[in-house]
Amino acid sequence: MANLLSVLDSLLHIPEDEILPAGTDLTPYYRPWGFTIYRTAYGPSSGRHWQALLDDIRADVVEQVTGPDGTRQADPVAQQVLSLFRLDIRSDAETLDGLDMEHIRRIYKDEIGGQPMNANHRERRYFLLVDEGVIEEHRAKAKTPAYKPWIKCVEVDYVASDYVPRNARLGGQRYFGWMKMTTTSVPQLWSMLGLKWLSEITPATTVGAEMEVWDEQGDFF
Repeated sequence: MANLLSVLDSLLHIPEDEILPAGTDLTPYYRPWGFTIYRTAYGPSSGRHWQALLDDIRADVVEQVTGPDGTRQADPVAQQVLSLFRLDIRSDAETLDGLDMEHIRRIYKDEIGGQPMNANHRERRYFLLVDEGVIEEHRAKAKTPAYKPWIKCVEVDYVASDYVPRNARLGGQRYFGWMKMTTTSVPQLWSMLGLKWLSEITPATTVGAEMEVWDEQGDFF
């Protein structure tokens, strides 16, 4: 219960100049948690795979909040935390079809389609991305028993030159502004971004190397 309460407390934002009388309903002062997620792949059967990925994310959030056996299902704090979760879904083929990561960064910054989630919170200016590579992997492996579905997490304000080592002897660049992550890790990512930057979370990689999929198995709460 203590951890759930701390999560809920972190979502409560009352303006500093506002004094609330005792007994005030605080519901309007809670900020939602979650991410904006963009879809840029719209080929044959992509809709089915896109929906499966969204369902995976939502199902894991429910499990994380209510407990794997549903023991917190009736807990009002758990239900409030769950009600505050948002997937801000952006799936407009006319606007997004085929766009690369950098174009989506610009769309986020320009707030095309409305203000995305976390836009005003520097430590959480990241979005989730389902592009052709994600869809193709899901299409090829979704029925494989050991397969863990993954998506991409992208840093909005990434500047490549900030991550080029000043000393060549230290090796090449190892962070590129995004990472692969399992759909089941979305709650853990949201939690960890309150403590670390994505560059500190992402498994290190190098140019041309296959990126490892981040799969955080810790308990969100």
